[in-house]
Amino acid sequence: QTYNIMPLGGATRGAMNSESYGHQWNLGARFQEDWHFAPDWHIVAGLGGTYSDIGATETLYGYSATLNTQRAITANRFYFNLAPEGALIYTPSKNWTLHTRVGTAYGTPSSSNLFITPQGEYGNNTQLKSQTSVGIDLGADWHPSSAISIQATGFYEFYKNELVSQSAGVNTVGSYTFNAPASEHRGVVLGVEWKPLPKMLPGGRVKLSYTYDNQVYTNYTEVLSNSTLSRSFSRKGHYIPGVIPNFLNARFLYDQPDGPLEGLGGYAEVTWRDSYWLDNANRLKAPGYALLNLEMHYDAPARFGWAHRLHWYFEVQNVANQTYIAGATNISDKLQANGQQAGATTLMNSTGSIYAGSPRAYFGGMRIRF
Repeated sequence: QTYNIMPLGGATRGAMNSESYGHQWNLGARFQEDWHFAPDWHIVAGLGGTYSDIGATETLYGYSATLNTQRAITANRFYFNLAPEGALIYTPSKNWTLHTRVGTAYGTPSSSNLFITPQGEYGNNTQLKSQTSVGIDLGADWHPSSAISIQATGFYEFYKNELVSQSAGVNTVGSYTFNAPASEHRGVVLGVEWKPLPKMLPGGRVKLSYTYDNQVYTNYTEVLSNSTLSRSFSRKGHYIPGVIPNFLNARFLYDQPDGPLEGLGGYAEVTWRDSYWLDNANRLKAPGYALLNLEMHYDAPARFGWAHRLHWYFEVQNVANQTYIAGATNISDKLQANGQQAGATTLMNSTGSIYAGSPRAYFGGMRIRF
C-alpha cells in the first residue's frame, strides 16, 4: 500500500495512492547423479526445474474536487525454467584435483516488474522473459605438502535477458523493467592456506583469498530522459555497476595446540575491497577501502568436560577507525539539458545510495554447543 503525503509537514499520511496484492507460487524439482566411472574420474550431472505462477492486481486511486476514481491493473504470468549442469573431476594423485563445470541458471521477474509498460505508463508488462545464464569454470586444487594448500578457479558466464530497470522517456510515470539482451561475467577465485613454521609454530596459519570479478554489458542500450527530451546510449563494453572488481582477504591465525594454554588463539585480518562503479555510464565510483580486524578466542580442551562446549571470544573490528563506504546501491545516470550525460560531479548529489561502514567496534561473548 502506498499513500500520498499531506502538505502539512511532518510526513502526514494522506489518502491511498495505490495498493497491490498478489502471489507467487513456485514448484521445483532437482535431480543429480554422481558417477565414479574410473578410479581417478568422477562425473556429476544434474537437472533443476521450476514452474512459477505469478499473479497480482494493482489498484490506482485518483482524486479531484468532484470525483474519486479507481483503476485496477491485473497481471498474470506463468514461467517454466530448466537448468541442466555437468561437472567433471579428475584426481590423478592425492596432491592434485582438477575440475571443470558447465552450469545454467535462471531468474524470474517479480510481480512489481509487471505494472509499468515500455511506454512508461501504468499497464501490463507481462511480456518479460526469465533471465538465463550459462557458466563455465575450470580449476585445480593443489596440496604440494601438508603445510600448504592452493585452490584456483576461473569462470566465464554468459547472461541473456537480464532484468534491468530504465527510464521510458519524458513525462512518464516511472522506470520500467525490461530484458537487457546480453552481458558477460568473468573472473578468477584464488585461495591459499599455509603453515609457515609447522615445527616451531604448529598452530600458526595464513589464509589468503582473492577474487577478480569482471562484469560487462555486451548488448544493452539505455534510455535517459529529462523534462524535455530523451536519448539512447549504448552500454556495450561498460562495467556493470555495483560489482567489486578486486577483493582480497588475508587472515593470520594462531591456535595453541597443546600445553596449559591449549585452545587459546586469535587472528589478525586485513580485508581490501577495490573501488567500483555505481552507474551504467561508468561516471562515478564508490571508493575502495582496507580494514584491520583483530580477534582472540578460547576453546577449552576436551579434558575440561562440559566446559569444552564453550567458545569465548573478543573482537575489535575496524581497528584504525576508518571512515568508509560499506555498501552502495546503484544510482541512475542523468541527462542534462544539452542532451549530454551528467558527469561525476552531478551524480555525487544523488541521495539514498550510500551505506556507511561501522566505526571501530568491540564485540565479546560466548557460544555454547549442545
